[in-house]
Amino acid sequence: MSRRTDIGLKVTFVESLADTVAPLVQYLNASDSTRDLFDVDHVIVPNAGVRAWLLQQIASQVGTSSLGHDGIAANVSIKYLGELDGLIGRRAMGSDPWAVGPLSMTVLSVINKHTGSFTSHIERMGGGLKAARLMSDRFDKYHARRPSMIVEWEAGRATLAPAVGDVVGNGEHAIEATPLDASDVWQYDLWRLVREEVDAQPWPVVVEEMLADPSLLNDSDLPPRLLVVGLQSLSVRHVRALQLLSQHLSVEVVLVHPSPALAAQWALDASRVPVSVGIAPLPVRVNSFEDNVDSMVSMWLRGAHDAQMVLASQGVSPALQTLSDVTAADDLLHSLHNAVRAGVATHSAFTPGDRSFQVHRAHNLGRQVEIARDAILHAFHDIKGLEPHEVVVICADVEAASPLLEAAFSREVNGKPLPFIVADRGLRQVDDGAALLNNLLTVVTGRFSITDIMTVATSPLVMQKFGASSDDVSSWYRLIERTRIRWGSTADHRKRKGVLSDENAHTWVAGLQRALVGALLPDAEPDIDFGGTVPLPDLDAADLESVGRLSAIVSAMSSLEQLANTTAELPVVQWADAVEETLALVSLDIKGELDDAREAIDTLRGYVRDARGNDVSDLAVTFEHFVEQLQEQISSAPGRQPLRTGAVTATSAVPLRGVPFKVVCLLGFDEGTMRAGEAEGDDLVTRQMFMGDIDPRIDQRRSILDAICAASHRVVVTCNGRSIKNNAEVPLITPLAELLDLCERCGVEEDPDNKGFLQVEYQHPRHFSSPRNFIEGKIVPGMVWSHDDVALRSITEEHTKTQAALQADVAVARMAEQSEDHPYRVISPRELESFMRDPLSAFVRSGLGINTWNNEEDDEPATIPLELTQKEIGHLRGNLASAVQSGFSATHWTRVNTAVGNIPMGAYGSQLAEAIVGRVDELSGVASDWGIHLDDLIPYEVRIPYAGGEVAGNVMVFPASQSHIAIVDLGKRSTKSESNLRHRLGLWLLLLRASGYQIEGAIAVVVGEETRDGVKHPTTIWHYVQLQPSMSQESARQKVQGLAVMFEEAVKSPFPKFSGTIDQMLKGEVKKAEDAFDSYLSMSNKSNDGEEYKYLQTMECLVYGTNPKFDDVFGAGSPIVDFYKRLAAVKLEQDDDIAKDLGLKNVPPTNVPAGKKKKRYIYA
Repeated sequence: MSRRTDIGLKVTFVESLADTVAPLVQYLNASDSTRDLFDVDHVIVPNAGVRAWLLQQIASQVGTSSLGHDGIAANVSIKYLGELDGLIGRRAMGSDPWAVGPLSMTVLSVINKHTGSFTSHIERMGGGLKAARLMSDRFDKYHARRPSMIVEWEAGRATLAPAVGDVVGNGEHAIEATPLDASDVWQYDLWRLVREEVDAQPWPVVVEEMLADPSLLNDSDLPPRLLVVGLQSLSVRHVRALQLLSQHLSVEVVLVHPSPALAAQWALDASRVPVSVGIAPLPVRVNSFEDNVDSMVSMWLRGAHDAQMVLASQGVSPALQTLSDVTAADDLLHSLHNAVRAGVATHSAFTPGDRSFQVHRAHNLGRQVEIARDAILHAFHDIKGLEPHEVVVICADVEAASPLLEAAFSREVNGKPLPFIVADRGLRQVDDGAALLNNLLTVVTGRFSITDIMTVATSPLVMQKFGASSDDVSSWYRLIERTRIRWGSTADHRKRKGVLSDENAHTWVAGLQRALVGALLPDAEPDIDFGGTVPLPDLDAADLESVGRLSAIVSAMSSLEQLANTTAELPVVQWADAVEETLALVSLDIKGELDDAREAIDTLRGYVRDARGNDVSDLAVTFEHFVEQLQEQISSAPGRQPLRTGAVTATSAVPLRGVPFKVVCLLGFDEGTMRAGEAEGDDLVTRQMFMGDIDPRIDQRRSILDAICAASHRVVVTCNGRSIKNNAEVPLITPLAELLDLCERCGVEEDPDNKGFLQVEYQHPRHFSSPRNFIEGKIVPGMVWSHDDVALRSITEEHTKTQAALQADVAVARMAEQSEDHPYRVISPRELESFMRDPLSAFVRSGLGINTWNNEEDDEPATIPLELTQKEIGHLRGNLASAVQSGFSATHWTRVNTAVGNIPMGAYGSQLAEAIVGRVDELSGVASDWGIHLDDLIPYEVRIPYAGGEVAGNVMVFPASQSHIAIVDLGKRSTKSESNLRHRLGLWLLLLRASGYQIEGAIAVVVGEETRDGVKHPTTIWHYVQLQPSMSQESARQKVQGLAVMFEEAVKSPFPKFSGTIDQMLKGEVKKAEDAFDSYLSMSNKSNDGEEYKYLQTMECLVYGTNPKFDDVFGAGSPIVDFYKRLAAVKLEQDDDIAKDLGLKNVPPTNVPAGKKKKRYIYA
């Protein structure tokens, strides 16, 4: 084959996108006398970001006056590579039969006509419209990336793309096309059937035929010239299209190649590439990758190398930009620029104060965002004249980063907002109507979870439609919690999701019906009314409107779900109508809020004609496939892209790739953000590799290199360098590690104060409020890092509450500050009880104000409860006991609680109900014997003053006969729980005696289980507790006052037990105490509910941190042992010796019920 040169096609390489401006301006300003004043100039660019930037450049440099920078951008059409097809064929976007949309319907029609031929393949892809869309996308990909294969298929040859073979006798290379493997031929067969339905030839065939016969292209409508600018490479298909156009008009191409030195070196390789018109060259090993060049630069620019080879294979010889003299760089950033330009890294001395290139290592993406904000604020301080629009934040995952960025950058700086905007977001991220449509589809195709439903219900468009307020939303969440809604619209809906049960409990319909009936009926004991509905109590007619709003929202979506899941298939138009009707039912559209959502629906509604223009509106598809296509429309459609607004812009790597900025921040380039992805197993593109094929690994590295080269003053990189869980070092992703290696070759040395890290790597603390952020030189040498006023106040304000993880000495100092005025304290009975069990609770809960209750259950449970916790079971037992005392039968109670979902479905629920009823029957017998009134829990008010305040509150107990009180435990029995129960009763008796109540004794009734003959039976153990007979009201008062004084001391300073450590210390066994201390730190115990808890979940960890030292807590000078010695002198304790002396140990009182296990305890 002879090398050909197209006179009308001119290709030039420039070093950067900034270097494209001059040829673009020259191109626009150049004009011959034959051109009309109003002729439109056509320019093709790679993406929207480059387009927006170039328009600004044109406006400032084209048509300017003598003053300059006052030009205008007019009569310039700037479009993208897809415009080439439009110029060649003049097919409008909506009428191209090979466009993916209409092609999908053609493929679907073919699949339906030939069901037997492709059944296994179509079913593997999901069948129906889903499979048709996947194959349409694949055919479109083949047309773009394997045009020569499509030419072969058009000629009836089932082959892969032809490739350049060995040299034949005449010195030229043979062209060889490998036949398709037998397992791949079905794709060719399907394409041929589709081709029979499409009247128009595919683009690769059109271009090749027109190149063979240029007269086939009607050039009357073509522009006189065309400029392609800013791209990094051209595929064979696009080169052929430009060669075709160049035979009819002037075509100039300006490509970006960041290394003039390597471009010149690789030109030698290009001269050896055989010309293979329409066929891309195969990959070859190139020696210049190893000779006299930096290995990283050459590897990261492999795409630029391949671009030169592809051009050479099509007979195009680009003009290269010569490498100007490489001047010595004055900072690291420009050393990196020089390494790329020259292809060689030059070692030069690194100045420690050089901030032109920074790598900040954090713990998670949230901290990275805070660090990036501070780094940008420092840039505004350091770089004179820096404007917000000259700063860009390039995100590895813009969707994950955007909410964090918006929150961080919304904070004012010195009372002024920092202009900031997130661009490059999908339609559903920026449009309320599209977001609502997406969320509605998620509900209808999902489980009707609380999160999904409330996401729709709280949409601004939905709330406006129903006149709902924030009070309504709060009411809805309370209603969900009270009715125990979990998921599922109805029982039938749950069946369709695989739950084979007729029980309606925990569904939205059941919960909302309970609320609606409860709002209409007066409050009463829970009972079944209105066809099986148990009214929800404590609602009135005023709540009806709020409940009705939520009911209407759920009902609309439930109706669509029922249609979708009870109808096998419908035409696309009917599904579109149903979705749009539901959208209108739940949302308000006053100012066109739903326009974008409706446009997405209309796009699918327009899929009613195949490639021949035939009406295929009767082709039925499943709702699942319709939704997939609709959600793809919403997700893939770009939202409004404010890429040049005058603000700091955050975006992904694509839209502003290569666009010049003074400061570039690379955010979140961590593990998982730069994956290459997996190719489909039967994708024919992967069967061969050609030069010009995009290697995601290389392209991702090139995008980082482009960002660095686009920055003129500073590059800031943020990444994860430490584990959020244990602070262990996290390795950098490979591209960042390679980049730091290049920095080292450019002269950056190891940080002497941070072994193993370069001087450009900065380690950040986990928390934004760490003092290190506000100490000069602790993060970056020579500066205070953070600008966060809130964090600074949290550190410097003297009355700020201590956070849980602060060291105990800091906590003590702050508590002392808080109590300088000696405020009057009211200690509740519960607080005093907790203090007696563990004095550290007073410091943590009352002193620091930390709630240590840990709810392991999700805020919004998304599963139907099939089992209950011991706490929930205990609540049910108490509820049944009260109901039985009020006259309800156990059978009726079981029906009611099963209907509302308090008792789980299935065999477990039946067995549980039976066990609960058995225990309550046992309890009822004991209660009757003792005269305990289980339906009459009453408060005894206690009030005992002491020097610093008073012990005051209510003691809640059941009244019993003959001046007794009682408490009941129906939960899981354990030695510890029984001990705590007795101690509580002892304290209650002490408080009541000190308050003047004449209570003879207290009964703790514990209903448990015992196994007889392999069968569990309910059994009762009661504990009879009384104070020693000699304890008067005054002595009881003095003991309470002594406990209160100790409580006050414990509020101000921590006095931990560290489990058995304090017991050994009180015995003087220091070695055993150290062993107990170490054992406690590594413990893994079981709670009363059988749940595992560890040291990290203890109050000691809250106060002393994750790795306390024994000597720091119990060492010399520690007041802890003395405190516990003094506490023992005033603490109320179970005293078996007194019981023995009085002859009362384990002796029941005179009116003890017979036949029950009994224990008697004396407290002194």
